[in-house]
Amino acid sequence: MIAELSKRCNCPRTRWPKCPHGFHFRKMVKRRRWKISLDEWLGHEKIRSVGDAEAVARQMVDAMKAGTFSPLGPQGNAAARAPRPIGTQGHTFASVAATYRALVDEDPERKPHYRKNLQYLLAIILRWPIPESDATLGALPIGAVDNAVLERFYKAQVAAGKSVGYRNKMVQFFRHFSRWAVREGYRATAWLEPDDPSHSVRVRQGAQRHRRLALPVVDGRGRVLVAGEYERLVAVAEPRLRDLCIATYELAARLPELTTLRWQAVDLARGTLAIRDSRIPQARRSACCR
Repeated sequence: MIAELSKRCNCPRTRWPKCPHGFHFRKMVKRRRWKISLDEWLGHEKIRSVGDAEAVARQMVDAMKAGTFSPLGPQGNAAARAPRPIGTQGHTFASVAATYRALVDEDPERKPHYRKNLQYLLAIILRWPIPESDATLGALPIGAVDNAVLERFYKAQVAAGKSVGYRNKMVQFFRHFSRWAVREGYRATAWLEPDDPSHSVRVRQGAQRHRRLALPVVDGRGRVLVAGEYERLVAVAEPRLRDLCIATYELAARLPELTTLRWQAVDLARGTLAIRDSRIPQARRSACCR
């Protein structure tokens, strides 16, 4: 199987040719990274054999190199693939988003944290009040939502001080959701496409974290000349913050994992903690606290 193909399920790689989950394509072409589901790109077709997946992947690579690739499908026109006869009359952004979320909840390939993030994003997007209007974004007809409306929503998030990573998640959601809406017949065009010059909303590069805590400065005899940043922080922090700093430093745990700890997770006899992964609530990892 070619290296550009993968699956997002938990099945071992050796079982991919037989497992029922769909294939995904990932490749960097001309300084642009593509991450696409083969089933979504082809419409309602289901690609399960390795041979068919490799043939579709080669078709995609050839189109990318030739500059004719379209994320809407092999023909570059979603209407040519006979979408489901749903129609757009009476459908609002909120009603279509509810249908999309129901499909995501039923998809076994979606991980629990993805569904939780989708619920969080939709709650913010649908409640956003449109300036100079009494309506919210979720109450608008799906056909009335365009790049200009989403650009105003994006600028409102920037003005509210939202992080780059938060805004990038919003952009990725709008793109993926609108492509699905086009395939299902709810819309004629997708939103915020990278090659569309009608908007200025783009995925931004976040700040890189290269800095680390400065270590103590010691002399040849091992005496501390200048205390390290961690020691200075612990010395002046209030009791609760000091405890969190020590736990974070010693256990390499995330803040949500520490603040949600319960006594049931503490084993004093063995000197261990059972910490739930904040990204995957069902997963656990143990940490020694001796």
